[in-house]
Amino acid sequence: MSFTKIAGFGVGVFLLVASLAAPKVDAFIARAQRRNTEALRSMRWRAETTVKEMSRFAFTLPQGKSFSSSL
Repeated sequence: MSFTKIAGFGVGVFLLVASLAAPKVDAFIARAQRRNTEALRSMRWRAETTVKEMSRFAFTLPQGKSFSSSL
């Protein structure tokens, strides 16, 4: 067997293995993307909830008033 035939056989085996493994690789990538999207959605929900909770305790001063401590 010549080197060219061995190289061609190696490339063919690699392509066959890659095509058989493609669904598993695709599922792995999709799962990682889903996990990342869910984490981002959860972080955004927590941030919005925190802002809403903090806004309940916020208050505004009348016009012209400030927090300067003149005690």
